Amino acid sequence: MTQTADTTDATARMKAIVAAHVDQALARRIDDELGELPDIGPHQRVQWIAEILARRDRIIEEVTTKASRLADEPSAPTVDLQ
Repeated sequence: MTQTADTTDATARMKAIVAAHVDQALARRIDDELGELPDIGPHQRVQWIAEILARRDRIIEEVTTKASRLADEPSAPTVDLQ
């Protein structure tokens, strides 16, 4: 494998790990906050959940970008993503 392919593969694995953590955090937030919401109708609940999930991809991209930047620093510790 070339270095570019290795980097692409590592980035994809990192993105999958970040996505799993973000999904867990969002699920907890939705679960926690749904119980605290005032009595709202089902349409508003769906809209509220959709707004949270709409941010998911942006959050994953930002975290992955920051992690990649940190990994590229010479003093950064190496992390085995396997």
